[in-house]
Amino acid sequence: MLFFNGVTRMRDVTDGTSNTIIIAEQSGAVGGKDLRANYQGGWSGFYNGSQRPSQVTASDPFPCGVTTLRYAINLNASSAPNGASTAYSYNTVINSFHTGGTHALMADGSVHFLSENMNLNTLYYLGAKSDGQVVGEF
Repeated sequence: MLFFNGVTRMRDVTDGTSNTIIIAEQSGAVGGKDLRANYQGGWSGFYNGSQRPSQVTASDPFPCGVTTLRYAINLNASSAPNGASTAYSYNTVINSFHTGGTHALMADGSVHFLSENMNLNTLYYLGAKSDGQVVGEF
């Protein structure tokens, strides 16, 4: 839903706003290792103190606060593949200090607790706004 220098309208969410994640927790600590995705700046995906957001390009330093849904929720850093075991990466794990899962804000404004035992494909479907994979109960 939120991506660098992009615009998503509600009409673009063809899988339904209750079936689409807009924001998920990322506590920063994965298996006791600091793997936060947001070192400097907001969720906006960059940090460069000398530029305004409209001036920033994808090649600017410090990608911040954004990640892909690539790994299981609360995946332990010691068993995480290389892309998820690096701080400030686009491929960090969504996680929390809550036992058993993490919270996610859906595009309809509701908040759901997502189990770390969730099927990975279900998580992928929830992360895509228009893939045609409408998720029922999760």
